[in-house]
Amino acid sequence: MLKRFAVFCLLVIFVFVLASCGQSGESDVNEELYEKASEFVSQLVDGDYSSAFASFDDDMKAALPQSDLQAAWEQVITQVGDYKGEVGKRTDQVDGYDRVFVNSEFEDATIDIIVVFNSEKEISGLFFQ
Repeated sequence: MLKRFAVFCLLVIFVFVLASCGQSGESDVNEELYEKASEFVSQLVDGDYSSAFASFDDDMKAALPQSDLQAAWEQVITQVGDYKGEVGKRTDQVDGYDRVFVNSEFEDATIDIIVVFNSEKEISGLFFQ
């Protein structure tokens, strides 16, 4: 009976160790992407469009030139008011891309700024929802 209990305890410990190893790697990736997404939003808020644009991949640079990025951000501000701050973040994956939802509070609304990253952690998409 004692031997069964010891084996059971070892199995439980083993499962917890495996689970924590898997989560720490994913958590590290999420934290890195969270940081990159927050930095990107801060650059928009600060009007540093050249730095924000520099984090785009080549396809995104072609699709949304720096002047269009600035115009898009200014349109968001026109629609929902001044940026107040970040409320929270979450991630998901779609078709091999990591999406970071930066839930952001503005003067008149709270919206998600969705920053999409490719496998090289470059910005491949941007949505305001």
